[in-house]
Amino acid sequence: MIKKQPAGAPHTVRLRSRRFGSAAKLASFHSDYALAKAMGVNRSTVSRVMHGALQPGPAFIAGALVVLVPMQFDDLFEVVPVTAGSPSAPTPLADDAALRSTSNVSGEMGAALEYAALGWPVLPGAVWRGGRFVDPDDGQPTTGAVLRPVEAATTDPGVIHQWWTAAGGQAPAVLTVTGANLGAVSVHQSLAKDITDHPRFSSKPTPVLALPRAPLAYFLIEPPFPLVLAWRKVRALRSGSPLPLPPTVIGETAASWLVSPEETGHCLLPGGELANIINDLRRGST
Repeated sequence: MIKKQPAGAPHTVRLRSRRFGSAAKLASFHSDYALAKAMGVNRSTVSRVMHGALQPGPAFIAGALVVLVPMQFDDLFEVVPVTAGSPSAPTPLADDAALRSTSNVSGEMGAALEYAALGWPVLPGAVWRGGRFVDPDDGQPTTGAVLRPVEAATTDPGVIHQWWTAAGGQAPAVLTVTGANLGAVSVHQSLAKDITDHPRFSSKPTPVLALPRAPLAYFLIEPPFPLVLAWRKVRALRSGSPLPLPPTVIGETAASWLVSPEETGHCLLPGGELANIINDLRRGST
């Protein structure tokens, strides 16, 4: 039974984290990823709600009650007054945080700021128009998608804000560049599904990117990736390689996430761990 709360003040729903965690283990959910997948929410949502950084919303509450039966609402949640510092209470935005807000910026700039907040360096890129790449400033054809030296890639919100607001009639595409903090491994689609279905990947996933009309998936990783792994279905991109990120459009289709950063809790899988999964699959195929 829900405890009666004083009237006249705003209230919110808070997760009973310890009970929720115990109920998840009893239901045989041993990772946030598996639990989030069953609940139909992002892995990062489960983590943030459990640590008190996010208020549980309707989808989270409904998902928890569905997958953690016979638990009832009162077993997992409580209604509490909103206090200063609670997830639902307004807090001042720092300058960088304000720049990262996507409410008043283009989808491309908002995406670029979000990727930069993850530590992924970004660059503005050419846009696809009329079957070719063109400069978004003047509409003139370019020789490729990269408009600036890859060394200029940055995570600085101020620079990103300047780049994406300086464009002319169309927002630039969003590119990232591989380097010390971000690696990428291209994998043939026939192998990519086997990797994402692997139990170790399910318990500890990494973002996976798909590009239009490419028979490859790009697994984003924490470098390094072992060079000794030689297989024609797998190739590590060298440092300084540009990659388009969603919502960049090439042709008639946008780049998309097969596994989004949100689903991974905004974490990158170490390259060695991805290599171990691939080696497991390779041994099984021989």
